[in-house]
Amino acid sequence: MTLPARVQSWPVPAGAWQAQLRSLVFGQGTAYSMQTVDGLDLPPVVDGDVERAATDGLFGGVETTAKRDLVFAMLVHPDTFGGLAKAVLMQALKVAFAESSDDLGLTLNHPDLGPLLFVGRPRRLSFQVDRTFPFKAQEGVLALFSALDPLMYSGTLQDVTIPFGTAGTNAGVVANAAALPGVPSTMVRIVQNGGFVSAAASDGGWVTTVATDLAAGATLTRDTGTVHVSGASGKLVTSGASTNQGVRQPTLTNLLPGTSYTFTCWVNLTTAGGSIRLLARDVTNAVVASSAAVVNTTGSWQQLSVTLVTGATGPVQVMVTVRDEGTAVARTFYTTEVRGDLSSAVQAWASPLMGVTAGAVGGGGGAAGFSQIASGGTAVSKPVSRIKALAGPVTGPLYLDRVESNESIILNYNMANGDVLELDHDLHSVLLNGATNRADTLDAATSWWSLAPGTNTIHYRTGGPGAGSQAEVLYRDAWW
Repeated sequence: MTLPARVQSWPVPAGAWQAQLRSLVFGQGTAYSMQTVDGLDLPPVVDGDVERAATDGLFGGVETTAKRDLVFAMLVHPDTFGGLAKAVLMQALKVAFAESSDDLGLTLNHPDLGPLLFVGRPRRLSFQVDRTFPFKAQEGVLALFSALDPLMYSGTLQDVTIPFGTAGTNAGVVANAAALPGVPSTMVRIVQNGGFVSAAASDGGWVTTVATDLAAGATLTRDTGTVHVSGASGKLVTSGASTNQGVRQPTLTNLLPGTSYTFTCWVNLTTAGGSIRLLARDVTNAVVASSAAVVNTTGSWQQLSVTLVTGATGPVQVMVTVRDEGTAVARTFYTTEVRGDLSSAVQAWASPLMGVTAGAVGGGGGAAGFSQIASGGTAVSKPVSRIKALAGPVTGPLYLDRVESNESIILNYNMANGDVLELDHDLHSVLLNGATNRADTLDAATSWWSLAPGTNTIHYRTGGPGAGSQAEVLYRDAWW
């Protein structure tokens, strides 16, 4: 099975105002002189309006765009004396615009917009043989090409490669979604089991062991009596032997470099004299940020917040700690809904990572497993992605994420060496090795993403070992 037409390679003629369909080049400088082109404006809108019962007007519905009809008006003539006969030229034109049951690419070299691609099918070729003047050199022609995909695509196909970078279900994933009421914070993938909804309080990596900013002595249990939103909390009982006892989660890996993150938690202090603070520290144990406020009043849930900016190079690792800085007295406090988010919805890296090369044409710098893809059009573009097992088997699930929108394509599949999975972001299809439909491997949580105009941070990761594998994103810039 071949690639969709929008990501196939199509030849682009060299001259301005020249077009090519199949093997025929027509337009300026050829025997087919292009007079007018109709259809480069906006194609017609298909409205979803419905009548309003017993009153004037309509209800507006979902608006879609129909096909784009391109009509070329041409004069056909021999280029020079003794050139191809007019009948031969017309026959070549009929071959180019003959019917097709497959989508074809028509390319047009626009002098201002550059090479353009239209995807669709030839639909009509109309001309009249004029015998009134049998020696007339020129013949007028109207040719119709229906671009069933109404977008205008760049004539340049972009091919970006993303090498394997991390293994593990949550490795390298950034949280970039607003909190939803009633959704446990374990849904957030920077901090694991932040709402303590798992059966064991230690699930997700929560520990009370000694560290630079944490003294030993506290005990951690899961509690379902004193809760906030998630339905559970982590109950901390300090020993009273020393201050700075609490709980921490090491190591939150592969955050984006040069990026601002906000960590938050909810705390309920039940024993007077406590002073609960939220801290974040790096892999060297140095405290990089601590909350300006503390919780030192009892009997209610209060939120703590801290913001930090990660370093310019990666991988970036952060640890988060909730501790009691009050006097060394045995006391109890509860914490829950510990989470981390990008401080704003969209952030670019401050600078490319040291020692990391950009992807192929269209790719930007990034840590292994990441690529910043620049889409230069004005419309969203639906790519075709591939995941390739190039150096051995790959253990799933397989993830292809768009960071800015927090959308993920998730495949529950273990790849054999040499396997290639092809994902069409328009048809939502999954093809194995060019032949087998494996849409059954799509996880129910999959959200198919498109490339928006501007920067798109794409992350390829796997649930288990995947060294030597890679993802590939094929796309074209798109315009209306």
